[in-house]
Amino acid sequence: MQSITMQQTLLDDRENGYIRAKIERSTSLKSPFGVRADINDHYAIDDPSTATGCEEAVSIVSDRFEASLKRSAWIIDQVMALARSKAND
Repeated sequence: MQSITMQQTLLDDRENGYIRAKIERSTSLKSPFGVRADINDHYAIDDPSTATGCEEAVSIVSDRFEASLKRSAWIIDQVMALARSKAND
């Protein structure tokens, strides 16, 4: 396996942004079975040209951080379930 990236752009909780999941072979582990998962739960500021300070960004992080962590864990769990299923075939 080299790398696979999937991106979801139609989301119920935001007008702009995406969730991108990238799964690839780990280069930091000595094991040939190491896997690296990168989940980017991206939110966009509505209109950066009118934004002053960082209140909107802080509010997004504050309001949605826990849900984002749970979603990231769920995505990784789904990938690992596929790997276990494939190993049992």
